[in-house]
Amino acid sequence: MKTTRTVLFAAVATGSLMVAQAALAGAHTWDIHEVFSAAGGSIQFIELREMGGGAGETFLAGLQVKSRSTGNFFTFPANLAPPSNNRHILLGTAAYAALPGAPAPDHIIPAGFFNPNGDTVSYHTYDSWTFGAVPTNCVNSMNRLTGVAANSPTNYTFQTGVVDAC
Repeated sequence: MKTTRTVLFAAVATGSLMVAQAALAGAHTWDIHEVFSAAGGSIQFIELREMGGGAGETFLAGLQVKSRSTGNFFTFPANLAPPSNNRHILLGTAAYAALPGAPAPDHIIPAGFFNPNGDTVSYHTYDSWTFGAVPTNCVNSMNRLTGVAANSPTNYTFQTGVVDAC
């Protein structure tokens, strides 16, 4: 009887740990972190950043990034490879990807994805950022934490840089 209780307790404890670990994984700790646009909107990037330190925030397949102003959206085609903690996801236009020295975007988005005069960009139901006019001077971006600053695109593999879109 004691052995049966011990086995049952161990099975319940193991199952509880597995459920707790699964609850920690997901895709909910990503935030829109930085937006950049050249004047015409052909060169743009959007950077998301994992803000919770979660290594398992990889289940993005089917989730979307949307622009309220333009109606454009991007659907993540697949989940990410772990770990995801404190990483960035870089969405960029083809013209952005062609810039010399630009960190490679993780995904390509259409030109004019968001309105550089101001927009609300959302990531699934988890995050939304409403911002005013984005600098279009070829070097500054709008950073959610610091405001207007030199652009600093960073992709999922931590490649980073500063681009000049002129």
